[in-house]
Amino acid sequence: MNRNSKVKLIAAFCLSCAFGLLHAQDAEKAFVKENMTFAAGQYRLMLQTPVQGKDGKGVMPHSTRKDGTVSKASIYMWTSGF
Repeated sequence: MNRNSKVKLIAAFCLSCAFGLLHAQDAEKAFVKENMTFAAGQYRLMLQTPVQGKDGKGVMPHSTRKDGTVSKASIYMWTSGF
C-alpha cells in the first residue's frame, strides 16, 4: 500500500467518525427533547391537582387513571418501589 492510499484511507476513516459523531449528537438531542416534553406534560398534570383534598388534608398526585385523570393520595401514603 503506497503513501497516497494510506492518506486516503485515514481521511475516509476520520470523515466517517466525524459523521457518526454528528449523528449521535442529533440522536441525543432528540432523546433529551422527547423526555423533556414528557416531563413537562407530567408537571402540567401534577399542577392541576389540588393541594388539599375535600377534607382539607394535604394530597399529592399518585398515579394516572386510564381516562387520563390524576388519582390523588394522602401526603402520608407510602408507595413501594420509591
